[in-house]
Parts: sequence; structure tokens; C-alpha cells
Amino acid sequence: MAKGSVDLSDQMNAYSSPLRKTVKWYKKLGIELILNTALMNSWVMFCENNKTKMGIVEFRRQLVEDLTETENKTAEEVERPKRLRHNLTQKEGSVRNTRRFCNKCYKNNVELYGSKLARNKTKKVSTFCNECENKPHLCLQCFNKIHK
Repeated sequence: MAKGSVDLSDQMNAYSSPLRKTVKWYKKLGIELILNTALMNSWVMFCENNKTKMGIVEFRRQLVEDLTETENKTAEEVERPKRLRHNLTQKEGSVRNTRRFCNKCYKNNVELYGSKLARNKTKKVSTFCNECENKPHLCLQCFNKIHK
């Protein structure tokens, strides 16, 4: 029997493996499965789609350069989006005017019981998420489920 594609893939990975002797065996296995196998598959697809012959080491180098490229900007010039921090905010005003049904609980209860019974079973809250679209009213449990 001739050398199969799996053997050839292992041989190609052995030339430029990122694994080291000091790494635990289970970490090596994870790195091997995720990095090397995925990289090998992407290299094969790249060569087939572009009809080019590029070595695996050169492909790795080019991939790292493309992934870390910042369009020739310095670290200060690179714009990074500010991370939105979702907070559960208490609505100001009288309780009678500020309480609404918890959006998530209400949707779940409508599916289970229908809209008439859902109005009776859903709790009313005066807390909402200020960062989410439409500023939905949410109870603490639903807020924690959505914003893990």
C-alpha cells in the first residue's frame, strides 16, 4: 500500500511543529488537533484553490503576518472599539409608572401559556439594560442568562 494522505499530513506537520517537550501531553494533543490539523487543511485548500505551490512553512509565516497585520499603524493609532458594559439599571419614578413585564419571561410564558395567561404569570420589574437595543426590562435571572 502507498503512503496515505494521513501519513503525508503528519509528515508535513512534523517539519514545523509548534510543540515543545516541556508541554504536558494533553496540551500537546489539543495544540496538535486544533492548530496543526486546521492549518494543514487550510494549506491544502489554499494550494488547490489558488493553483500555487507554497511550502507549509511559508504558508504558516504568511498566515501569521496576515493575522497580525495592523495596516502599518503604530499601537497608538490602532482604533479599538470600546467594550460596552451592560448594567441592570433601576428606572426612576413611581413604581406604578416604571414597572413593566420582564421581556424574556413574558416571551417564554407566551409560548407556554398563551398571551392571556402570560400577563398574569409574568413578573413586573422596574429594572432594564441601558446598553441593549430597545432598553428591555429584565429581571435579574433573565439579565444574567442573556449577559453571561
